[in-house]
Amino acid sequence: ETTSVDIGDDNPVAVWVPGHLAHGFEALTDVLFCYHVTEEYDPADPDEHGLPWDDPRVVDLWQTKEPILSARDSLES
Repeated sequence: ETTSVDIGDDNPVAVWVPGHLAHGFEALTDVLFCYHVTEEYDPADPDEHGLPWDDPRVVDLWQTKEPILSARDSLES
């Protein structure tokens, strides 16, 4: 099951994602993005799992087919 929320000038909202759900973000324009977490990520002791953007279960959710990824997300592909 998936849910998609378009956020932007016409819909400047916050989205809460429970900690046990996978989630991802795609910015189609320049964006100022504020991401609040319950704990700071510790790469030496990770408490979360990653899912590559191009995983067959989610790849069709993205409009972008050649995304610019963070260093951390680049390791997942």
